[in-house]
Amino acid sequence: MNAKVVASYGYNVGPKVRKACSNHGVSGYQKCIQQLVNTGVRFEHAVPACNAA
Repeated sequence: MNAKVVASYGYNVGPKVRKACSNHGVSGYQKCIQQLVNTGVRFEHAVPACNAA
């Protein structure tokens, strides 16, 4: 689960992060990044988390 990548950067992982990390595929990758950034995850931390999907 790529939510573990988010947690490794020190973020609290809750339902919004888990939902963002459940997106897959090309459009899911973009949605993952956008949702993580919207929850306060820095872009440079969102990219490796979404790449891990």
